[in-house]
Amino acid sequence: MIQYSITAYDCIDAIGNSLELNEMLDDVVSVFTDKTGAVGGKFISLKMPMTTIAAIGREFKAPQELIPAENGFGIHVLQNGFNILDIPIRDEHFLFLYQDRDDLEHIGNMFSGFRIKLINAIDACRSVEKLHKLNNSLKNQVLEEKNKNEENERLIITQSKQAAMGEMMSMIAHQWRQPITIIGMITNNIIIDLKMDEFDLYRTLEDLNSIDRQVHYLSKTIDDFKNFF
Repeated sequence: MIQYSITAYDCIDAIGNSLELNEMLDDVVSVFTDKTGAVGGKFISLKMPMTTIAAIGREFKAPQELIPAENGFGIHVLQNGFNILDIPIRDEHFLFLYQDRDDLEHIGNMFSGFRIKLINAIDACRSVEKLHKLNNSLKNQVLEEKNKNEENERLIITQSKQAAMGEMMSMIAHQWRQPITIIGMITNNIIIDLKMDEFDLYRTLEDLNSIDRQVHYLSKTIDDFKNFF
């Protein structure tokens, strides 16, 4: 169970570390594939046509019938000892290919526990994409309207900045919620270990390093948003 706990921390660490969707999903698929011993992993969207957004390791086809989102996760049994773990995220799916594993139910439950964090991270990335498009669209509008009415132009720019600032503050909140949750989980586990006299110096140092990474990530998030704006 200790190994599953460490794996869970590593997987949580990979969620939301980038505001670029493909980069963030590549990281999540790569870390989860590596930490759980999958031979291949991918993230697909069911929007027509079906699109593979991130993939790593051995290539494999998505099952014809995927698990509905309300079912949490499912396991597709293939030939030659291969199985596909299917974790739906709304109308998109994380798929991981395993060979000769008998603990896929536990792995599926662990990954399903990250669903809310994954949804928040994916939404944040897509909000940034929309913000980029909105920013480009507004630039074009400003150029078109520049010669018509300078006062209206200034008003549009001011309103756009206010809207962008509001969205940015919302996204900062999304990005901060995850590392703060992780820090809280780690500190609670350390407190429990101390109370139960199960203190492990090596594991505690690893936990403190993880907290340090989250603190640096919080600081970097502010810099990233400041530079972007």
